[in-house]
Amino acid sequence: MKKNNKNNNHKILNKNYIKGAISGALALTILCSGVGVAAYSAGADNTAQALGVQTESTVEAVKKASTTKEALKKLSKNETVYVIADASGAAKKIIVSDWLKGVDTKGKVKDVSNLKDVKNVKGDETYTVNEDNAYEWAANGDDIYYQGTGTTELPVKLKLSYKLNGKTVSADEIAGKSGKVTIRIDYENTQKEKVKINGKTEEVNVPFLMLSGMILDDDNFKNVEVSNGKAINDGTRTIVAGFALPGMQDSLDIDKDEMEIPDYVEITADTTDFELSTTMTVAMNDIFNDVDFSKVDDKVDELKDSLDELEDAAEQLVDGSSQLYDGIGTLLDKSGTLIEGIDKLYDGAEQVNNGDKKT
Repeated sequence: MKKNNKNNNHKILNKNYIKGAISGALALTILCSGVGVAAYSAGADNTAQALGVQTESTVEAVKKASTTKEALKKLSKNETVYVIADASGAAKKIIVSDWLKGVDTKGKVKDVSNLKDVKNVKGDETYTVNEDNAYEWAANGDDIYYQGTGTTELPVKLKLSYKLNGKTVSADEIAGKSGKVTIRIDYENTQKEKVKINGKTEEVNVPFLMLSGMILDDDNFKNVEVSNGKAINDGTRTIVAGFALPGMQDSLDIDKDEMEIPDYVEITADTTDFELSTTMTVAMNDIFNDVDFSKVDDKVDELKDSLDELEDAAEQLVDGSSQLYDGIGTLLDKSGTLIEGIDKLYDGAEQVNNGDKKT
């Protein structure tokens, strides 16, 4: 976390505004409870990138008269969005998988969705689309799994950029080159909501904690450093992890001269024959749900310390046990295969769907 310590006459943070902004922003996590993102991105070889967004939210349900209110409360929805993208982060294809959970009775389940080409991928339940663009599934007592094509904007966008010896280059241009390299991951928080702060309506970002990681082979990278994170070498490769809180600087209205809340992760290294394998990014929203609202006023003065503790926690995560280290490495190693599998799975389902339409 970057702080300006040039003098001791820091501007006093607007405690009332920050209190309201924190309360407003954290209240939004209740609406988006359980949000998580898993992103797998390619390196300079222009292979695919997949960005997955998981959301946990209550779905609307319409059941027969025999259905109880208790049954409705159990119904929930888990959504995973995979974005096949290029090495710069530009999306090419959005594949959405939905899981309607807690469907333990027969009747109709109403799920509002803006997906296209929806297809049941596990059961034989059918659906109809009403005038409100809501999907009404004919439930038979089992959970429903379906897939479709997404068109809406993701809550957080990722952009990968590269510099070689101080000059901005594309993923294609840097492949196979040598020199001083900078890899930068910028996050853009696109999810905003209006909340009341000190009696006024303000627009704030829904808070997301972004954690990005990548593996850099020692044959290609030396002297690796990362902002807002940690780099660990095991003798043959370096595992890098960094974090950011995109949009929170503006939402809390904190001057960067006082404290800079990072919205990007930057990795620098000396490279030989540049080759970047898969990177992974995880975004979390539900970790903010445990904040005690009653103590927000008392905690305003500790905001800087809390953010510093967050950075320490991120470093401890990377510094974790050997099992965690091996797990991260395995996940990064295998994520490229996962991406190819997701793409082939979707293409296969699409061909089947098109075949059904022709018959």
